[in-house]
Amino acid sequence: MKVNPIAALSVVLGCALAAPTQVLPPCPAISAPGGVASPGCAPIERFGGVGLVQQNRPAESNPHDYQVINTAPAAPPSFDSAPPTIDSPSVVQFRAAFAAARPQAVAVPERTGLRHEDDVGNVGPLTPREKFEIFTRHSVSPFTFVSAAFDAGMSQASGQNRGFGGGLQGYGERYGATLADSESAVFFGKFLLPVMLRQDPRFFRLREGSVTRRAFYAMSRIVITRNDDGSNGFNTSHVLGRFISKAIANSYYPQRDRGINRTLINTGNGLLSDVETNLFREFWPDLREKIIPKRFRHDH
Repeated sequence: MKVNPIAALSVVLGCALAAPTQVLPPCPAISAPGGVASPGCAPIERFGGVGLVQQNRPAESNPHDYQVINTAPAAPPSFDSAPPTIDSPSVVQFRAAFAAARPQAVAVPERTGLRHEDDVGNVGPLTPREKFEIFTRHSVSPFTFVSAAFDAGMSQASGQNRGFGGGLQGYGERYGATLADSESAVFFGKFLLPVMLRQDPRFFRLREGSVTRRAFYAMSRIVITRNDDGSNGFNTSHVLGRFISKAIANSYYPQRDRGINRTLINTGNGLLSDVETNLFREFWPDLREKIIPKRFRHDH
Protein backbone atom coordinates (compact mmCIF):
# COMPACT_ATOMS: atom_id res chain seq x y z
CA MET A 1 0.00 0.00 0.00
CA LYS A 2 1.51 3.25 -1.01
CA VAL A 3 1.03 6.20 1.43
CA ASN A 4 0.98 9.73 0.23
CA PRO A 5 3.37 11.68 2.52
CA ILE A 6 1.47 14.97 2.10
CA ALA A 7 -1.80 13.39 3.20
CA ALA A 8 -0.12 11.82 6.26
CA LEU A 9 1.31 15.17 7.31
CA SER A 10 -2.11 16.78 7.00
CA VAL A 11 -3.64 14.12 9.28
CA VAL A 12 -0.95 14.64 11.96
CA LEU A 13 -1.38 18.43 11.94
CA GLY A 14 -5.14 18.10 12.14
CA CYS A 15 -4.90 15.88 15.20
CA ALA A 16 -2.49 18.27 16.90
CA LEU A 17 -4.71 21.27 16.33
CA ALA A 18 -7.76 19.42 17.57
CA ALA A 19 -6.09 18.54 20.90
CA PRO A 20 -7.63 20.31 23.96
CA THR A 21 -5.72 23.25 25.56
CA GLN A 22 -5.47 23.55 29.36
CA VAL A 23 -5.15 27.07 30.81
CA LEU A 24 -3.61 27.10 34.27
CA PRO A 25 -3.70 29.96 36.80
CA PRO A 26 -0.46 31.79 37.46
CA CYS A 27 1.71 30.42 40.23
CA PRO A 28 2.05 32.50 43.38
CA ALA A 29 5.36 34.14 44.15
CA ILE A 30 7.94 31.75 45.62
CA SER A 31 9.55 33.44 48.54
CA ALA A 32 12.22 30.86 49.35
CA PRO A 33 15.04 30.54 46.86
CA GLY A 34 15.04 27.27 45.03
CA GLY A 35 11.37 26.66 45.77
CA VAL A 36 9.27 24.56 43.43
CA ALA A 37 6.10 25.91 41.93
CA SER A 38 2.90 23.96 42.31
CA PRO A 39 2.21 21.57 39.37
CA GLY A 40 -1.29 22.99 39.03
CA CYS A 41 -0.20 26.45 38.04
CA ALA A 42 1.75 28.17 35.32
CA PRO A 43 5.06 29.83 36.11
CA ILE A 44 5.40 33.56 35.55
CA GLU A 45 8.36 35.02 33.79
CA ARG A 46 8.84 38.63 34.85
CA PHE A 47 10.30 41.33 32.70
CA GLY A 48 10.34 44.54 34.78
CA GLY A 49 6.76 45.15 35.88
CA VAL A 50 5.18 42.78 33.32
CA GLY A 51 4.74 39.07 33.98
CA LEU A 52 4.33 36.44 31.21
CA VAL A 53 2.34 33.41 32.22
CA GLN A 54 3.53 30.26 30.50
CA GLN A 55 0.54 28.08 29.75
CA ASN A 56 0.78 24.29 29.64
CA ARG A 57 0.12 23.76 25.95
CA PRO A 58 1.02 20.80 23.81
CA ALA A 59 4.48 20.74 22.43
CA GLU A 60 3.09 21.32 19.02
CA SER A 61 1.61 24.64 20.05
CA ASN A 62 3.33 27.89 19.33
CA PRO A 63 6.10 28.30 21.96
CA HIS A 64 5.56 32.06 21.91
CA ASP A 65 1.86 31.87 22.72
CA TYR A 66 1.82 33.71 26.08
CA GLN A 67 -0.86 35.41 28.15
CA VAL A 68 0.35 38.86 29.21
CA ILE A 69 -0.63 39.87 32.74
CA ASN A 70 0.26 43.32 34.15
CA THR A 71 1.59 42.66 37.66
CA ALA A 72 2.89 46.18 38.31
CA PRO A 73 1.33 47.77 41.40
CA ALA A 74 -1.48 50.14 40.68
CA ALA A 75 -0.54 53.80 40.84
CA PRO A 76 -1.82 55.51 44.00
CA PRO A 77 -4.71 57.87 43.47
CA SER A 78 -3.56 61.42 42.98
CA PHE A 79 -4.54 63.98 45.59
CA ASP A 80 -4.23 67.71 45.37
CA SER A 81 -1.50 68.68 47.81
CA ALA A 82 -2.91 72.17 48.27
CA PRO A 83 -5.44 72.28 51.13
CA PRO A 84 -8.83 73.73 50.41
CA THR A 85 -9.07 77.45 50.90
CA ILE A 86 -10.88 78.43 54.11
CA ASP A 87 -11.70 82.01 55.03
CA SER A 88 -10.11 82.55 58.45
CA PRO A 89 -12.25 84.65 60.81
CA SER A 90 -10.80 87.90 62.02
CA VAL A 91 -9.92 88.49 65.66
CA VAL A 92 -12.98 90.70 66.09
CA GLN A 93 -15.27 88.02 64.65
CA PHE A 94 -13.71 85.36 66.88
CA ARG A 95 -14.17 87.44 70.01
CA ALA A 96 -17.74 88.24 69.07
CA ALA A 97 -18.52 84.54 68.53
CA PHE A 98 -16.78 83.65 71.79
CA ALA A 99 -18.72 86.29 73.68
CA ALA A 100 -22.00 85.03 72.22
CA ALA A 101 -21.21 81.44 73.16
CA ARG A 102 -19.80 82.18 76.63
CA PRO A 103 -20.78 85.67 77.76
CA GLN A 104 -19.59 84.99 81.29
CA ALA A 105 -16.00 84.64 80.05
CA VAL A 106 -15.85 88.17 78.65
CA ALA A 107 -14.38 90.75 80.99
CA VAL A 108 -16.86 93.46 81.92
CA PRO A 109 -15.47 96.82 83.01
CA GLU A 110 -15.95 97.26 86.74
CA ARG A 111 -18.14 100.10 87.88
CA THR A 112 -16.08 101.98 90.39
CA GLY A 113 -18.99 103.75 92.09
CA LEU A 114 -17.01 106.96 92.43
CA ARG A 115 -18.41 110.43 92.91
CA HIS A 116 -19.16 112.18 89.65
CA GLU A 117 -16.03 114.35 89.46
CA ASP A 118 -13.80 111.33 90.18
CA ASP A 119 -15.55 108.97 87.76
CA VAL A 120 -12.77 109.23 85.18
CA GLY A 121 -11.03 106.40 83.30
CA ASN A 122 -11.16 102.77 84.32
CA VAL A 123 -9.72 100.98 87.32
CA GLY A 124 -6.22 101.19 85.82
CA PRO A 125 -3.78 104.06 86.38
CA LEU A 126 -4.78 107.49 85.15
CA THR A 127 -2.88 109.57 82.64
CA PRO A 128 -1.94 113.17 83.53
CA ARG A 129 -4.71 114.36 81.23
CA GLU A 130 -7.30 112.24 83.08
CA LYS A 131 -6.07 113.62 86.42
CA PHE A 132 -6.49 117.12 85.06
CA GLU A 133 -10.01 116.15 83.98
CA ILE A 134 -10.82 115.33 87.61
CA PHE A 135 -9.78 118.87 88.57
CA THR A 136 -11.84 120.50 85.82
CA ARG A 137 -14.89 118.40 86.65
CA HIS A 138 -14.66 119.46 90.26
CA SER A 139 -14.27 123.11 89.26
CA VAL A 140 -17.55 123.17 87.31
CA SER A 141 -19.49 120.73 89.49
CA PRO A 142 -22.65 122.19 91.10
CA PHE A 143 -21.78 120.20 94.23
CA THR A 144 -18.65 122.33 94.67
CA PHE A 145 -20.61 125.58 94.73
CA VAL A 146 -23.37 124.20 96.94
CA SER A 147 -20.85 122.77 99.40
CA ALA A 148 -18.97 126.09 99.57
CA ALA A 149 -22.21 127.94 100.20
CA PHE A 150 -23.12 125.54 103.01
CA ASP A 151 -19.67 125.72 104.64
CA ALA A 152 -19.68 129.52 104.46
CA GLY A 153 -23.06 129.64 106.17
CA MET A 154 -21.92 127.26 108.91
CA SER A 155 -18.75 129.34 109.42
CA GLN A 156 -20.71 132.55 109.84
CA ALA A 157 -23.31 130.93 112.07
CA SER A 158 -20.67 129.50 114.39
CA GLY A 159 -18.71 132.78 114.57
CA GLN A 160 -15.57 131.53 112.81
CA ASN A 161 -13.31 133.88 110.84
CA ARG A 162 -14.71 137.00 112.51
CA GLY A 163 -12.37 139.14 110.47
CA PHE A 164 -14.74 138.74 107.53
CA GLY A 165 -17.46 140.51 109.48
CA GLY A 166 -21.15 139.72 109.42
CA GLY A 167 -24.12 140.25 107.22
CA LEU A 168 -24.36 139.56 103.54
CA GLN A 169 -20.92 141.02 102.85
CA GLY A 170 -19.27 138.83 105.49
CA TYR A 171 -21.08 135.80 104.07
CA GLY A 172 -19.89 136.65 100.56
CA GLU A 173 -16.28 136.92 101.72
CA ARG A 174 -16.54 133.62 103.54
CA TYR A 175 -18.09 132.02 100.48
CA GLY A 176 -15.26 133.24 98.23
CA ALA A 177 -12.58 132.07 100.67
CA THR A 178 -14.19 128.66 101.08
CA LEU A 179 -14.54 128.22 97.32
CA ALA A 180 -10.88 129.20 96.83
CA ASP A 181 -9.84 126.68 99.48
CA SER A 182 -11.76 123.94 97.72
CA GLU A 183 -10.40 124.72 94.26
CA SER A 184 -6.77 124.99 95.37
CA ALA A 185 -7.03 121.78 97.41
CA VAL A 186 -8.35 119.87 94.39
CA PHE A 187 -5.74 121.38 92.07
CA PHE A 188 -2.84 120.28 94.26
CA GLY A 189 -4.37 117.14 95.77
CA LYS A 190 -6.01 115.62 92.70
CA PHE A 191 -3.94 116.90 89.78
CA LEU A 192 -0.50 118.43 90.28
CA LEU A 193 0.85 116.31 93.14
CA PRO A 194 -0.67 113.01 91.89
CA VAL A 195 1.01 113.61 88.52
CA MET A 196 4.35 114.38 90.15
CA LEU A 197 4.19 111.57 92.74
CA ARG A 198 2.42 109.07 90.44
CA GLN A 199 -0.51 108.45 92.77
CA ASP A 200 -4.18 107.79 92.04
CA PRO A 201 -6.32 110.64 93.42
CA ARG A 202 -9.62 108.76 93.18
CA PHE A 203 -11.62 107.16 95.97
CA PHE A 204 -12.65 103.55 95.38
CA ARG A 205 -15.53 102.16 97.40
CA LEU A 206 -15.05 98.92 99.31
CA ARG A 207 -18.73 98.01 98.70
CA GLU A 208 -18.65 94.72 100.64
CA GLY A 209 -18.05 93.74 104.25
CA SER A 210 -19.36 94.86 107.61
CA VAL A 211 -20.26 98.47 108.35
CA THR A 212 -17.30 98.81 110.71
CA ARG A 213 -14.84 97.49 108.16
CA ARG A 214 -16.18 99.72 105.40
CA ALA A 215 -16.16 102.78 107.68
CA PHE A 216 -12.57 102.13 108.73
CA TYR A 217 -11.59 101.67 105.10
CA ALA A 218 -13.23 104.97 104.06
CA MET A 219 -11.48 106.88 106.84
CA SER A 220 -8.10 105.27 106.08
CA ARG A 221 -8.21 106.48 102.47
CA ILE A 222 -7.30 109.94 103.76
CA VAL A 223 -3.78 108.74 104.55
CA ILE A 224 -3.58 105.64 102.29
CA THR A 225 -3.98 105.68 98.52
CA ARG A 226 -3.18 103.55 95.52
CA ASN A 227 -0.06 104.34 93.51
CA ASP A 228 -0.03 104.20 89.74
CA ASP A 229 1.85 100.88 89.88
CA GLY A 230 -1.02 99.29 91.84
CA SER A 231 0.62 99.28 95.28
CA ASN A 232 -0.66 101.10 98.36
CA GLY A 233 1.25 103.98 99.89
CA PHE A 234 0.96 107.05 102.05
CA ASN A 235 -1.45 109.56 100.54
CA THR A 236 1.14 112.29 100.23
CA SER A 237 -0.77 113.99 97.43
CA HIS A 238 -3.89 114.53 99.50
CA VAL A 239 -2.28 115.47 102.83
CA LEU A 240 0.33 117.77 101.30
CA GLY A 241 -2.25 119.21 98.94
CA ARG A 242 -4.42 120.19 101.89
CA PHE A 243 -1.49 121.79 103.65
CA ILE A 244 -0.43 123.80 100.58
CA SER A 245 -4.01 124.95 100.08
CA LYS A 246 -4.29 126.21 103.67
CA ALA A 247 -0.88 127.84 103.43
CA ILE A 248 -1.97 129.77 100.33
CA ALA A 249 -5.13 130.80 102.22
CA ASN A 250 -2.94 133.00 104.45
CA SER A 251 -2.90 135.46 101.57
CA TYR A 252 -6.64 136.17 101.60
CA TYR A 253 -7.86 135.29 105.12
CA PRO A 254 -8.09 137.96 107.84
CA GLN A 255 -4.89 138.72 109.73
CA ARG A 256 -6.11 137.07 112.91
CA ASP A 257 -6.71 133.83 111.01
CA ARG A 258 -3.21 133.54 109.57
CA GLY A 259 0.03 131.96 110.80
CA ILE A 260 1.58 128.51 110.98
CA ASN A 261 -0.59 127.38 113.90
CA ARG A 262 -3.76 128.44 112.12
CA THR A 263 -2.49 126.75 108.95
CA LEU A 264 -1.96 123.42 110.76
CA ILE A 265 -5.35 123.66 112.47
CA ASN A 266 -7.12 124.41 109.20
CA THR A 267 -5.26 121.53 107.54
CA GLY A 268 -6.47 119.15 110.24
CA ASN A 269 -10.02 120.45 109.94
CA GLY A 270 -9.85 119.99 106.17
CA LEU A 271 -8.72 116.36 106.58
CA LEU A 272 -11.54 115.68 109.04
CA SER A 273 -13.97 117.12 106.51
CA ASP A 274 -12.51 114.76 103.91
CA VAL A 275 -13.15 111.83 106.27
CA GLU A 276 -16.83 112.76 106.36
CA THR A 277 -16.84 113.03 102.56
CA ASN A 278 -15.35 109.53 102.16
CA LEU A 279 -17.90 108.04 104.55
CA PHE A 280 -20.64 109.67 102.49
CA ARG A 281 -19.14 108.26 99.28
CA GLU A 282 -18.92 104.76 100.73
CA PHE A 283 -22.44 104.44 102.17
CA TRP A 284 -24.60 106.85 100.18
CA PRO A 285 -25.19 104.49 97.19
CA ASP A 286 -26.52 101.84 99.59
CA LEU A 287 -28.73 104.32 101.38
CA ARG A 288 -29.98 105.69 98.07
CA GLU A 289 -31.16 102.23 96.98
CA LYS A 290 -33.15 101.91 100.20
CA ILE A 291 -34.53 105.46 100.34
CA ILE A 292 -35.08 106.52 96.74
CA PRO A 293 -37.45 104.40 94.60
CA LYS A 294 -35.84 102.65 91.68
CA ARG A 295 -37.78 104.60 89.04
CA PHE A 296 -36.37 107.91 90.35
CA ARG A 297 -32.70 106.88 90.29
CA HIS A 298 -30.50 107.98 87.39
CA ASP A 299 -28.60 104.67 87.28
CA HIS A 300 -31.71 102.66 86.25
